[in-house]
Amino acid sequence: LVGITASCSVVNPWHAFLIGIFAAVVLYAGRLLLLYVKIDDPCDASVVHGFCGMYGIWCVGIFCTDENVQYAAYPNVNDACGSGQQFGVQVVSSLVIIAWTVATAGATFLGIKYTIGMRVSTEVEEIGIDASEHGAGFLNEQTQKTRGYGDEIRQDVPQHQELVYTATNYPQPTASAMSAGYGMSPGMPGFNGMMPPPAGGAGYPMY
Repeated sequence: LVGITASCSVVNPWHAFLIGIFAAVVLYAGRLLLLYVKIDDPCDASVVHGFCGMYGIWCVGIFCTDENVQYAAYPNVNDACGSGQQFGVQVVSSLVIIAWTVATAGATFLGIKYTIGMRVSTEVEEIGIDASEHGAGFLNEQTQKTRGYGDEIRQDVPQHQELVYTATNYPQPTASAMSAGYGMSPGMPGFNGMMPPPAGGAGYPMY
């Protein structure tokens, strides 16, 4: 989706097919790169919106046709796509976006670093922000047989002692958020870490 967004109005269907295939390659390679350089991005946001987004910007210049530009009702009438000029425009545009993002985000993060601080305490970091900020709790047992999606029985999951601390020493979610242990939609984990209970039974924890 991110790969085709910029060029969807100026490329042919078979172009879109190729863009999607190579976007998957960019996504996978970007993920491996982050792992290699040890950058923690659990949602892969920088890979999806950064790497694939830049790839999508470049694809406008690579795959666009002058006929599709006119069909999409853009006012410019020229041969920028056919001559390759549009690709240069797209590359320069992506560099401008990078410069703007680095400058504005850098100023914001530096301001936070030298005022209230960027990092939480070591204790909170080890316990986890989910617990300290959102009140996510854990079972007291050292090990607990748990179930995953589809009622699949998993192996014993060790419960670290320090995680038990979170259930009683950090703010808990509001009563409305914890209502019945349900999440945002049926079948999703609840705000209190519990799956919706089966008929006549209690919920079971998710990890």
